[in-house]
Amino acid sequence: MLKINGDLHIHTNYSDGSLSPGEILDMAKERQLSVISITDHNTISGVEEAVQLGKVIGIEVIPGIELSIEYKTEMHLLGYCFDIYNKDLSQYINSKKEWEFSELIKFIRKVRKKINNISIDDFLSINTINVRTIADVMIEKGYAKDRYEIFKNFFENVDQLSINKIGLSPREGIKLINDAGGLSVLAHPTRLGCSYQELYDILIELKEFGLSGLECYHKCHSLVDVREFIRIANELNLIITGGSDFHSIEDSNANNQDLDVSNFEFYFFGQSYNTQPSNTFLRYII
Repeated sequence: MLKINGDLHIHTNYSDGSLSPGEILDMAKERQLSVISITDHNTISGVEEAVQLGKVIGIEVIPGIELSIEYKTEMHLLGYCFDIYNKDLSQYINSKKEWEFSELIKFIRKVRKKINNISIDDFLSINTINVRTIADVMIEKGYAKDRYEIFKNFFENVDQLSINKIGLSPREGIKLINDAGGLSVLAHPTRLGCSYQELYDILIELKEFGLSGLECYHKCHSLVDVREFIRIANELNLIITGGSDFHSIEDSNANNQDLDVSNFEFYFFGQSYNTQPSNTFLRYII
């Protein structure tokens, strides 16, 4: 029986995670993982660092990214095994950062109506600008006590949430990853908020654009979800992937759960997942 310990969905402090690539790799080594992927939001800034550190301590680090996709509902696209020096991918990432910064300035101007002393300097340490990272800085600076207060007072019924929503179309996102030599995977499909049949229809369309896989294993997925997603992936001949969507130790502990055991085991941060070796992403990288 082939057994690989790994996690293919991890965020670092280069986006909205709390740990550095080095701290992630230390944790991976402690938990006896042999392969991981750093999949920060709309950036690959921490990938090269992680790859080099992985070589030193003996952990395979797969280049990864999680792209924001413009769709009828929330959609994220995971990319794996691409060329991190690809020109088009780099240009998109840089243009997205510039747009995010301009949106942050707009947000600060609106917030100043309630918080006079808030400044752009408060947010210069953020690597990836989104609602979550902005909220964390505001809590750290004492502008609010928790995220609930921030969302209620500063994000409700205003367009600041567009910071998260700008992105590529599904076709553009898949093409960007594929043209960089990578594999494109639909992330956490439960967040689409659709039925299994609706997901099936969406995946048919995405596959026509060049989609390679489906993230069947995720902390938000129930046992029933996982089984249905595996069935759909097999029917559509999509690669099956999975990961913890790790952001912080606190989040990992809060979302810890166990899933059923089959012939193929991934050991993620804080949880065990399993699938069949005949149709898994890991066969492409081992």
